Amino acid sequence: MAVREQRKQREKRTGEQRDTVPATETARGQPLPISGAIRHDRTRDSARVRTQAVTVAQRERGPPPPWGGSRAAVWMYTVPENDAARERWTAEWGEYLLDWARHQGAHVVSLGDFIIEREFGEIHGKIEAFRLIGDWLVGQGVAEWMDEEKRRLRVYWRSVQEWAEVIYAWALRRGERQIDVKTLVIQCPEETFSSLPEEELHRALQILVEDGLAEWLDKKRHAITLRL
Repeated sequence: MAVREQRKQREKRTGEQRDTVPATETARGQPLPISGAIRHDRTRDSARVRTQAVTVAQRERGPPPPWGGSRAAVWMYTVPENDAARERWTAEWGEYLLDWARHQGAHVVSLGDFIIEREFGEIHGKIEAFRLIGDWLVGQGVAEWMDEEKRRLRVYWRSVQEWAEVIYAWALRRGERQIDVKTLVIQCPEETFSSLPEEELHRALQILVEDGLAEWLDKKRHAITLRL
């Protein structure tokens, strides 16, 4: 009985001590659990940071230039004055820019991209270089300027015909029989074709219809039904 009374006394004293702990702390001096709303906000912020870190990491894993960078080939970072040398220089950079855009899933490369991306950042005379490289790609039929100032370059590392085939194969894998441009753009952000200019998506669906792989469901909405 004495032992039981002592235990009751100890429990009573412990309870009184707990009651005197400030509301912002536990008995061990630790903060109280975060409320659900705050925990949700912090989790969301952490997820956003992780997503941004992954995006940056993916951008940093671009293919290195075949000549090995500025330390290995310093002459590749200055526009040559000789015409023949400049032609070879723009061809090598043009092929690399196309490969870089393919790796990044980029359909448009701007002068701003060219200036800030580390793969091109050490080129001297970036504005002149960007326009020379862009002109070479246009001459090869794999790019076109989107403005008269030559600040934005549409690069075709895959033709519209090839994109039509990619979209058709994607729809078959997903079991999608009816597709339209808005669906491709809004609901499929993880697919590279979703960032294509909409007029090119229109052309891709038109190609599927012309090739007998689809028929128009609603031509005004650019909606088609696939033929399996």
